[in-house]
Amino acid sequence: MLSIALAFQQCTTERDALMAIFNTNGGILWTGAGLWGTGAPVCSWQGVTCQNSVVVGLDLSGFGLTGILTPDIQCLKFLKSLHLNNNSLASEIPTALCALQNLQYFQANSAGFTGIIPACVCTMQHIMYFYVDNNTLSGQIPTCVGKRGMKRKSSHVFKTRLFPDRGVYFTIFK
Repeated sequence: MLSIALAFQQCTTERDALMAIFNTNGGILWTGAGLWGTGAPVCSWQGVTCQNSVVVGLDLSGFGLTGILTPDIQCLKFLKSLHLNNNSLASEIPTALCALQNLQYFQANSAGFTGIIPACVCTMQHIMYFYVDNNTLSGQIPTCVGKRGMKRKSSHVFKTRLFPDRGVYFTIFK
């Protein structure tokens, strides 16, 4: 928990958070780097969606991200959707993701995530969809998911409602 707090203190703006992601994840080689890292407003950067000049969406699917997803992701506090599909990350899903209390949609299919799904996903108040198919995940599915009754969607996919009263879906290939 301390490392998350320290990472948050280092991040002062959305631009800083986005540049930390860019610099940590091989951004110079990204397929969609475009205006990233230039003096252009962040809202004009490829994959960034803004509303009232605030970052509310980030779609880095297929950009070619490598390395770890930096804890600076938590500095995008108004983020509602995060797409990281088809990348080559080589890290666990960071617990810093759980600080994104406005996040409604997380999709990281074939993103390269390893390890466990952090239990703190159970604390994400607005999450509606949490997709992490085709990653190298291990360990237990967080208990908040298991308590709501796991359903087998096919021979390899588990689908359940994370928060049934809000229609939240959680899927993972096993």
